[in-house]
Amino acid sequence: MGDMTSKRFFLQGMALVLGAASLPAVAKGGVSFGPAGAPDWSMETWTALFRKAPKEHSFKGVFIVSMPNVSSVSSSRITHVVHKRDVIERIEALTGQQRITYRRNAQATTVFPDAKIVRHEQLGAQGGVFPGAGDRFKAASAHYRVAPGGRGRIAGFETYTVDFRPLDGWRFGYRVWSDVKTGLVLKLQTLGSDGSVIEQSEFSELALDPAIKADALLAEMQRVPPGYKVVRSKAAVTTPAGEGWSVQDLPAGFEPVTCYKREPAKAHGWLQCVFSDGMASVSIFLERYDPERHRQEGHMSMGATHTLVTRSVDANKTEWWATVVGEVPTTTLRGVLKAMERLPGDKPARP
Repeated sequence: MGDMTSKRFFLQGMALVLGAASLPAVAKGGVSFGPAGAPDWSMETWTALFRKAPKEHSFKGVFIVSMPNVSSVSSSRITHVVHKRDVIERIEALTGQQRITYRRNAQATTVFPDAKIVRHEQLGAQGGVFPGAGDRFKAASAHYRVAPGGRGRIAGFETYTVDFRPLDGWRFGYRVWSDVKTGLVLKLQTLGSDGSVIEQSEFSELALDPAIKADALLAEMQRVPPGYKVVRSKAAVTTPAGEGWSVQDLPAGFEPVTCYKREPAKAHGWLQCVFSDGMASVSIFLERYDPERHRQEGHMSMGATHTLVTRSVDANKTEWWATVVGEVPTTTLRGVLKAMERLPGDKPARP
């Protein structure tokens, strides 16, 4: 399900689950903010700005994720290029296992030097991780309260601070530092119900709109080092109903975003469905229960990310192994799991 830093590279991707909303007037060279604190904008305006910035600006820098409650820190070197209609990224892990991930829109390639493996994946349709999801989340402001803050300075850039405070217990809160000129999010804190910092992500070094050769980055993405094994993960976009599932009574504010399955070839097949409230997201992975592989049920957490692993039996007496993961409280994971119901009948058990 991805390493901590890649998954938490939320600063430039947090609002990709959101569609375009009306933006304030943008002057040549960037958004014009006042000299005082952050503007008193709506949630839709703020998140649209966060979404727009990484689609218009290239950058590179060092990105750090820290989790105070577990004394964990990871870092990556990020190169993000906007080239014509493409968004291209190179994410090199600087801590932990050696790993370099390349992304071109929905295509991802990860190189594991220690294992000598290159893994190719298709992440979804082009045009954004969740194209057209914006209209679906216009009601997100019903579940958060926007609290504009003051000014700050991150990685040498002037920023404004804004809080998104949850109005119920289904979600965490967020504090965002946004670049004054571009709106690019430079720092993010995920906040618990008591306001404490659960997880923090930020750039410690950043170059904004540097000259980066996209062709060279794409060539690097396509290169397979001698002696490396190539692994391809194939996933097809689908719907819960198309796979024999219904979704009923999700936690308040959460809506289906996308769903896809991996066909069982040499690997075991699974179905993944993603839900979001416009800020937080939850994924549920469903696969047929296999007692040889699926042994340990339970719950775990690391920073803001909580994971629930459990076995369940559907109405057709078929056993399933469910993994629910998201940057939400555990009660939300259980709510998503409960919302997934197997359709009755004689449909073949999939995936």
